Amino acid sequence: YLTEGGGEYECFDYSNGSAGTWYTPILKTYSYGFSLPTGAEITGIECQIKKTGFGAATWYDYEVKLYVGGVQVGDNKAITSTPYSGYVTDTYGGPSDLWGLTPTKTQIEASNFGVGIKCKAVAVEYDYNVVIDFIRLKIYYSVPSGSSPFFGVPF
Repeated sequence: YLTEGGGEYECFDYSNGSAGTWYTPILKTYSYGFSLPTGAEITGIECQIKKTGFGAATWYDYEVKLYVGGVQVGDNKAITSTPYSGYVTDTYGGPSDLWGLTPTKTQIEASNFGVGIKCKAVAVEYDYNVVIDFIRLKIYYSVPSGSSPFFGVPF
C-alpha cells in the first residue's frame, strides 16, 4: 500500500552571484498529513522532485535527505552527477528503499517529517536561479493480516 503527499513551488535567485560553485539553502518540506493504519510497517519511501535551473549556470542535486523529528537523517539520495536539463522530475528512493532508516508510523505521521533538497550551481557568470516546482512523497507500507488498507492523500 502507499500514501502520498505533495509540496509547492520555490525559487532561489542568484542574480547577484558570480562565477564559481554555489549552493542553495536547503529547501525543507514538512506536514504532509500522512495517516497510516494501526500496525502499519513502513516498507519504502519515494520522493519525486520537479526542478530546473536557469541562467549561466549548470545545476545539480547536492543533497536530498529526509527529515525525521525535524532533523536531517538517512542516506543522501541526490543525483549528483547529472545536470538538470530543462524541467526534470527525478525519483529518489522507492517501494523497498528506507533511506538507511527504520521509520515508524508515528514518525511518518508527525508534522516535522519531510524531505529537503540542496542544489549546486557551477556558474560562469552572474544571474542564475533554480526552481523547485514540486516535491512529492510516497510512503509504502504493509498492514497486518485482516486490516483494511488506507491510501491517504493523493498527489
